[in-house]
Amino acid sequence: MLEFPYPGKLKLRGQIAAKDVEVEQWNLEAVRRQIRAEVKSAYYELAAVDQALAVTQRNKDLLEKLARIAEEKYKVGKGLQQDVIRSQLEVSRILQTFTLLNQRRRTLVAKLNSLILRPSETAMGSLTPIQKAELNYSLQELTEKGVANSPEIRRQEQLIEQSQYAVNLARKDFYPDFRVGYDYQQRPGLPDMHGFNVSVNVPIFYRKKQREEVNEAMFAAESGKQSREAIRTALLFQVREQHLQLKASDELLTLYSKALVPQSALALESSMAAYQTGSLDFESLLANFKSVLEYEVNYYEELANYEKALVNLEQTTGLDLVN
Repeated sequence: MLEFPYPGKLKLRGQIAAKDVEVEQWNLEAVRRQIRAEVKSAYYELAAVDQALAVTQRNKDLLEKLARIAEEKYKVGKGLQQDVIRSQLEVSRILQTFTLLNQRRRTLVAKLNSLILRPSETAMGSLTPIQKAELNYSLQELTEKGVANSPEIRRQEQLIEQSQYAVNLARKDFYPDFRVGYDYQQRPGLPDMHGFNVSVNVPIFYRKKQREEVNEAMFAAESGKQSREAIRTALLFQVREQHLQLKASDELLTLYSKALVPQSALALESSMAAYQTGSLDFESLLANFKSVLEYEVNYYEELANYEKALVNLEQTTGLDLVN
């Protein structure tokens, strides 16, 4: 028995199945972007930790120099014992910072190895210092690209088209399908018997079953359109928020690089000379030292935040913003 659906039904079923494939392709694209963003973010965090380790090492050497100066001044009766003890305490604290940074580095290396499908214990050398990338797109361009390239919106559009095909298919179910059969029978002493039969599957409950199927498919199509608009609205807000985060991070980087880091370095240099001549106390010298260390480390942390903000925009818009 062969079944022949009403003309157009097979094509609609094929189109519905094809939309399932396209939906999964956009799901795959969303996952690809997410993993790519996670790899880049982990890379920038690791680069920031490597720079923090380098900065901490330089400042450790400087602190040990300050400790020797305090000790020499104490030996000749021009310094206080508490200055020597305090300098030794600060050296211990900076060693603690080294321990914490190295632990953070091991965690990030394991995370990065996992993301790129390598054994977690695979060693990774110090990363090259990252260079600040520039954003060459306006907010309007970013939002337009975000909407045009969004896997979630594209996926929802495929589901809407699939629902529209389902509406047409449900309407086709008002019409009958056909069956064609061939019969053969051997009869002893008589000629073999051959026969053909044709049957029609008439949808006698169309007022209930088929109409409900049409209504259900139409509701799914309308619901898909509303979901698409909700996704679009959320995406526009997300792009604006990420753009604001990027601008705020950019302003902080300018503040660190143009003012806080160079000014604190000059203040420390001046205070070291003043301490050696006895015109500045050790506590003030240590305060300036801590400021230099803090601002330099904060600069590289903020640089990583800036690059990660670009990565988030990249994931949302589908653009290549950072390499």
